[in-house]
Amino acid sequence: MKNFNFKKLLPHVGAILGLLIISAVYFKPALEGLVLSTNDIKQHGGMAKEVLDFREKTGEMSLWTNSMFGGMPTYQIANPHPNTLWGIKGVYNALAKGLAKPINMLFLSLLGAYFMLLAFKADWRLALLGALAYGFSSYNFYIIEAGHNTKALALGFAPMLIGAVQMALGSKKWWLLGAALAGITMAFEIKAGHVQITYYAGLILLGLGIVHLVKAVKENDLKGILVKAGVLVVMIVLGVGSNAGNLMTVAELTPETTRGKSELTKNNENKSSGLDEDYATGWSYGVAESWTMVLPNLMGGGGSNKQDFSDLESYRILNKSAGAFLYWGNQPSVSGPIYLGAGIVALFLIGCVIVNAAAFNWLYWITFLGIVLAWGRSDAPWYITILAGTGIYFILKWIRNPEAGVLGSTKFQKFLVFGIAGIVLSWVLWSLYDSSEGRTMSVFQIFFNYVPGFNKFRTVSMALVIPQMTVPLMAILAIIAIFKRENRETLKRAIIWVGGGLSIIVLLLTIMPSVFFELHSANSDRVVGQYIPKESQQMVINSLISDRGTFVFQDGMRSLFFILAICGALYAFVLDKLKQNVVVAAITALVLIDLGAFAWRYLKHDDFTTAKNAEREVAETRADQQINQDTSHYRVMNLSVNTFNDATTSYHHLSMGGYHGAKLKRIQELIEYRISGNPQSSGEISKLYKGQFQNTSQAPVLNMFNTKYFIVPAQKGPAMVVPNRDACGNAWFVDSVQVVANADEEIAALANFDPTKTAFIDQRYQSHLDGLAAGKPNGTIKLVEYKPNYLRYECDIDKEGFAVFSEAYYRGNVDWISTIDNEKADHIRTNYHLRGMRIPAGKHTIEFKFDPPTYAKAESYSFMSSLALILVLLGSVAFSFLQARKEEPAAE
Repeated sequence: MKNFNFKKLLPHVGAILGLLIISAVYFKPALEGLVLSTNDIKQHGGMAKEVLDFREKTGEMSLWTNSMFGGMPTYQIANPHPNTLWGIKGVYNALAKGLAKPINMLFLSLLGAYFMLLAFKADWRLALLGALAYGFSSYNFYIIEAGHNTKALALGFAPMLIGAVQMALGSKKWWLLGAALAGITMAFEIKAGHVQITYYAGLILLGLGIVHLVKAVKENDLKGILVKAGVLVVMIVLGVGSNAGNLMTVAELTPETTRGKSELTKNNENKSSGLDEDYATGWSYGVAESWTMVLPNLMGGGGSNKQDFSDLESYRILNKSAGAFLYWGNQPSVSGPIYLGAGIVALFLIGCVIVNAAAFNWLYWITFLGIVLAWGRSDAPWYITILAGTGIYFILKWIRNPEAGVLGSTKFQKFLVFGIAGIVLSWVLWSLYDSSEGRTMSVFQIFFNYVPGFNKFRTVSMALVIPQMTVPLMAILAIIAIFKRENRETLKRAIIWVGGGLSIIVLLLTIMPSVFFELHSANSDRVVGQYIPKESQQMVINSLISDRGTFVFQDGMRSLFFILAICGALYAFVLDKLKQNVVVAAITALVLIDLGAFAWRYLKHDDFTTAKNAEREVAETRADQQINQDTSHYRVMNLSVNTFNDATTSYHHLSMGGYHGAKLKRIQELIEYRISGNPQSSGEISKLYKGQFQNTSQAPVLNMFNTKYFIVPAQKGPAMVVPNRDACGNAWFVDSVQVVANADEEIAALANFDPTKTAFIDQRYQSHLDGLAAGKPNGTIKLVEYKPNYLRYECDIDKEGFAVFSEAYYRGNVDWISTIDNEKADHIRTNYHLRGMRIPAGKHTIEFKFDPPTYAKAESYSFMSSLALILVLLGSVAFSFLQARKEEPAAE
């Protein structure tokens, strides 16, 4: 490579520096030491507080914490994996953490998209344009504002991964290097720690793989593509393997969490091997809301919108709260709409007409799939959805080539059309029928019930990250095709028909939205009903409907401008009225102004604060100080916050509440059926409030978890501390142990019992009681040493007894190892989610140690995979450069 022209790299260096400068300017306060006070970061600090303090004090990192929900593993909270990304962790840290937050997250998204577009043969100017379109998509700013750091990092590495796979499958000279880079970027993507984003990227890659396979078959190069694919798969497996430490422990944890299948059979209609369908579809984007990708405020915006509402009618009634009421879509609440840029969407549709057939088929259908999956709880049957998508597909095909007709010009194309229609009709007759619902499934439900892994995810609207990646990619491919000027008539027809058609739709939605939508919904009216007096509700609803119409008009005219401006610039180029550089510069400026200004509505410099102010939000309160005078081991339930969706209590106490998307499923079931209650039962919290916390024996589940203090909101002034005299303590002996048939009976038995006298176990543990005498022994049992991952009790009793420990049961005798006097002694699950153990008469030391064997094994796999990844990367670089050198012309 002695003749390599390094000057070719200068434009890329300049482009990347430009992206870095844009990121730094947009988040300039971060350079001044200010921070975003984000909810998820605040919550994560509470989750991890106990184990991080423990590490600072002892140098040891615990894999278990008692700071939330009665105890849970730290695998998804704060978990050390020294061998993960061994040898390449420095590169990951430089990319993911090398810049101040949130500059690092925005820049990573821009850089990832830039690399992807280069892999699809965009020059540096168009790669820069596409990177801005991807990085400034509205969703990126919502997750940054919320503090969803893992999601933001995963969205940065995902396009890198797509680009590396394209390089591996599509390049002749650098394919081996592309495969190695795919392994590295997969390792980084997994390390970022958001499996749902990675799953959606995998769907995109599946489509890309099919495109290359079909191409290879057509070119009679099946052997070549299989060799490339084989090497690529090996590298991706190594990339995944370099994260084995985390993946294997999480895989072991998942069945025990809310992502796993419940043993309860009551109310089981929506239960799957993963999440309940109702829970998973809580944030369904809906069919109509999909138009926000082009016309952002069609559904009223979102709760984080910081626009000036002072001119709106509802502002005069609701004052600063107006923004929170304007949203009227299907979801319970949103930060803001998913907006991809009106001009970028127009370019995507133009691309569907002018790019090569392989790219069109792949990007159209995978984008359509992402949109449909985001609909979630939709009444659109799967066959109607597929027919609609197929109809749009063939309309676009007809615009590509009107002479061929809608059915195509060849017998094969016509056969394909009628074949699809026949399949659809057959499926309708056979009816993929959901008997429990009495209706035909949607596309989402088919994926949820039958596609592996899909039912583990919630927030289905997140599927829109698929079009977030594919729409800018198609947009850039469209510009590349236009710049080739290979068929001017087709180009002009595409720009006029598609750009004009989209403009007409946006114009109609803009000037007469009430013809298509009611501009309010049962969901939005319910929100009004919760906060507004009954006599004023209709007046507020009417003012909101009027203001929503105003918002639609303002954003509609805005979107119309960007569509016409971008399409106009491209049309002028086709007519030789504008130079290529001018067009690129104009579209880049338009995209940055469009998306940048929209993002500014939701995340501004004013959202930054000093680190001290952020710390004050979780500072110790008077109630915390009062409780912390008690230095024994106990739990606290804070009812002055959103108890089961807030981890700030964990900054100061071991909490019965917390904040986590995948808590252990048995504590979640206790919360639903016993603690919070449901329509069929009165929960313990309700009983405590009704009795003004005077009769705490009405809360046996909270008592058995040794919930010694309640923090209760006061009518005036700060929250109050209410001691719980009925908390059971750290361990106790019971008079009797009752055997129940199944999980349903066990959780039902906890409704009204005295945990200090009776314990319940599932019949699967019955043999553990063989020979156990009835009655409670005389004597004591007490906790004498506590660490998050280790507990030691001293016991002195006159006869054998059954002890219950106020600690969460998790993989007993496998991960949590129990011993009596240093001899292994099994414990069993008791009272649905606690630990119980037979203890012989006399003086004994009982110990529990959390030492999951999978952890050590997985760390060795991480090391071996990382080492192999590095060796193959170095070898591929050497091989690729040697190959390129061989192909250089000999010096004269």
